[in-house]
Amino acid sequence: GQLSEINRLMNDTIIDLSFTANGVVSAEEFLKHAEKQQEEVEKIWTAYMATYLTPEESELAKTFTAQRKEFNEKGLIPAIESLKAGHTEGLSERLPSVLELFGPVTDTSKKLIQLQMDVASEEYQLSKDHHIQGLVVFTLGILLSMITAYVLSKKLKERLIARLSYLDSCLNSIAGGNFETKIDVGQDELGKTLVAVKALQAKLMIGELDKKELAAAAQKAKMLLADDFEHRTSGVIRALANAATSLQSMAAQ
Repeated sequence: GQLSEINRLMNDTIIDLSFTANGVVSAEEFLKHAEKQQEEVEKIWTAYMATYLTPEESELAKTFTAQRKEFNEKGLIPAIESLKAGHTEGLSERLPSVLELFGPVTDTSKKLIQLQMDVASEEYQLSKDHHIQGLVVFTLGILLSMITAYVLSKKLKERLIARLSYLDSCLNSIAGGNFETKIDVGQDELGKTLVAVKALQAKLMIGELDKKELAAAAQKAKMLLADDFEHRTSGVIRALANAATSLQSMAAQ
């Protein structure tokens, strides 16, 4: 991260300064690296300060800024200026005071890094918790949908079975000759089928009425024929009876 990079660059500067004080690194090489490192530190720190900081992080950043300013103005910059002027012999005596000023800077830097890690850990845990909560809600939603679908399908099945039973009872009633059974068509999937059954019932009822009317007409005709036959034969019978009476009278004389 940004703070870790700043800490690394500042540590490199202090180490190079120590090597220069002990003659391991030349003043020219140290100055070249030190100035570049300082520019990089300033650039990264400016970018870091432009990001969102928590209240605690903001307070530590202010402390770090003040400590780093004191370290630069009283320790590092005077050492650099002395080396630029060619005064390398007094660097060993100056080094302890520089290191003393650098101590608080590096301590605050470590606190900032630790705080960032803690904040990141908290955010990760919060994100993890939200993810788990979302997963739980999602799972409960699926379970609720499955339960709802099961209940609805069960009710639909029960209604369908009831309507099929109703259709069967209507057909059995019609098959038994009861053409006046009231049929409830309804507004469901079997509505069209029940409409057809109702139409069939009406046709059978009409046919039955026609059949009854024909039977009644035939019975009426039969009765009329019987009355006419009785009327026609009654005269003949009377004539025969009269003739028989006359013959009996003549025989008696």
